[in-house]
Amino acid sequence: MSNRTYTYLTAVIGVVCGYVIVRSILSADSLTVRNDLVQGVFVGAGLGVVAVEILSRIKATKINGWITIERQHFVANPIDRYSVGDRSGLAQNADGSVDIYLQNAAPAGHQANWLPAPAGRFNLWLRVYMPGAAILRGEYAVPPVVEAGPSR
Repeated sequence: MSNRTYTYLTAVIGVVCGYVIVRSILSADSLTVRNDLVQGVFVGAGLGVVAVEILSRIKATKINGWITIERQHFVANPIDRYSVGDRSGLAQNADGSVDIYLQNAAPAGHQANWLPAPAGRFNLWLRVYMPGAAILRGEYAVPPVVEAGPSR
């Protein structure tokens, strides 16, 4: 479905929902509980589609043909690191596990495993490329994010 077709379809849904609402107000005595319920479901769903369309138009950014709605920004940092992965050169612990330090300032002695974060609140995203069966079935337990106390 093209963008223009989708926009027209959304507009039609909005008009129909508006018509049903106005009609139900003007002729309230001719409606039954069943009709009210059915119309309410359709009007609610229709208005939901319209609301999502409007919000996506307001919040969407289009750059080089790509559209994004999550206006999140990377955190400017002195090491130009914005993600970590299997090719990030992370230092392993003695047991083979890896600790990643998500914090604003570089952790003393752990700079190789530092993912710079803003001083305040932030969103942390886990992206999985070519996920295995355990991830697809929801059986994989994502390692927890644990707030560490101050270093001593």
